[in-house]
Amino acid sequence: MKARTANCPACGGPVTFQVSSSLVTVCNFCNSVVARGDKHPKDCGVIADVVDLNSPLRVGMTGSYRNKAFFITGRVQYKHPSGASWNEWYLSFPGERWGWLAEAQGNLYLMFEQQTKKGTRIAEFDNLELGQEFKVRDESLEVTEKAIATVSAAEGEIPWAVRPGLSHTYADLKSKQGSIGTLDFSDSSVRFYFGSRVTLDAIGITPESNLGIPNDISVQGIQVNCPNCAGSLQMMLPDQSLRITCPNCNALLDVQEGNLIYMDSLGAKKFDPVVPLGAKGVLFGKEYTVIGFLKRFVFHSGKSYPWTEYLLYSPEVKFRWLVKTQDSHWSFIEQIDYPGSTPSSKLQFETKMFSLYDEGTSTVSYVVGEFPWRVRIGEQTKIRDYISPPYMLSFEQSIADDANAEQAPIVSSEVTVSKGTYVTAEEIEKAFSLKDIRRPLGVGSIQPSPNLGYRFLITCGSFLGLITIINAIAGWLHPSNPPDGRIMVMAFCAVIGFPIGALLYKWSFEIKRWQNSDFSPYGDLTAAKNRLPGESL
Repeated sequence: MKARTANCPACGGPVTFQVSSSLVTVCNFCNSVVARGDKHPKDCGVIADVVDLNSPLRVGMTGSYRNKAFFITGRVQYKHPSGASWNEWYLSFPGERWGWLAEAQGNLYLMFEQQTKKGTRIAEFDNLELGQEFKVRDESLEVTEKAIATVSAAEGEIPWAVRPGLSHTYADLKSKQGSIGTLDFSDSSVRFYFGSRVTLDAIGITPESNLGIPNDISVQGIQVNCPNCAGSLQMMLPDQSLRITCPNCNALLDVQEGNLIYMDSLGAKKFDPVVPLGAKGVLFGKEYTVIGFLKRFVFHSGKSYPWTEYLLYSPEVKFRWLVKTQDSHWSFIEQIDYPGSTPSSKLQFETKMFSLYDEGTSTVSYVVGEFPWRVRIGEQTKIRDYISPPYMLSFEQSIADDANAEQAPIVSSEVTVSKGTYVTAEEIEKAFSLKDIRRPLGVGSIQPSPNLGYRFLITCGSFLGLITIINAIAGWLHPSNPPDGRIMVMAFCAVIGFPIGALLYKWSFEIKRWQNSDFSPYGDLTAAKNRLPGESL
């Protein structure tokens, strides 16, 4: 492969096009975007330096996918309307074929451009609706997000004419089989990209790759001062956080390119998180740092029912959540790739059947710490929860309103799906080295029910057999004075009573689980009037 060299029109420095099909490259000396033109390259403007998002990937790395070698030529960083950033890496394959590798929330999604069938009509961006279906091969993909992002930074060679501040109008799609797709409305004609989630191993990149992967990536704080009270505060993720609260004056601050801007006072009232901010703990084999804490509530039948959420960060898997209900039940939350539509009261996921438990509108009432999106007091989200203990699927749809328009005037509509797993108070104590955490009250929405198991039934059967044998031996030894039959019946009833009682307890356990839901399969047996919607989370 012959590299093509030219001089940057802005600074005169040398620029190189390694791939013949690259359209632009970013000058290493002045960060100008240089458009392809073998004799007369064109300066398309200066673009910002890429932000370090703790990515394991680098321009120049090589790998392979399905026995096809590639190398990473460049990347573009996009700014989401929420303020969050993500990387899109460009992989050059043989035959001038390109792959698009999106990196967001610690996940990798590899896609290739697909030609749509002749005559296929795709709805205009403004007319797309969340949950709208598209048939691709043998799968049904649903629209889970539509937004207009902007180009914030770039480096290396790019296979399209990137420019600083360029709008990126897109819709993301997902299928229940795990495929993903993107409709790109940025050009006059709609482009469609199709692929799936991948891992570093799947694309042949390991810590022993030619350029290596940075080691010992950890949360590194920086010391800054609050613009409201001048007090010092520490930012754990200075390159990713978009909101932070001051621990001294309780002010909510907006993070704009490293600058802190005062937004609002959260008032004098403060809440002490059960798990302190900055605490480190190991859950499900990964070490996390608690970087944020917020309170949310739902309003139902004239009452508000709160719960609390802890934002966890790990350099390896990025963000996760711990959720604590008002009756002290805990769950571990991770975002998953799953279509956002919920057409019925039941759905299937990973061979398990989930039943609708709760739905409503949640509102943020308190925040403290750092967050990778522009969280604010009063932020609302539509929620719909399905349970299959000890798991829950939560569907959350963002709600845009006038109060948020000032901060995010660009269109954004999204449904995110999260999977929750029940964790005990003892597990929380062990993970974060805490003591005397309040134990839960009642039955949690995804608390595992008592498991009788086969050993319990075998034990009961063994006792029945033993009683029968003893009775038979006694009758054989004393044929003239056999055992009293009433004692035998009482013994049998006593032994049989144990499994019957256990089954009744398990049945009552399930009834109590559903007593706070308007969608109980037990009907009038549950106390719907006592419903606590916040418990579903």
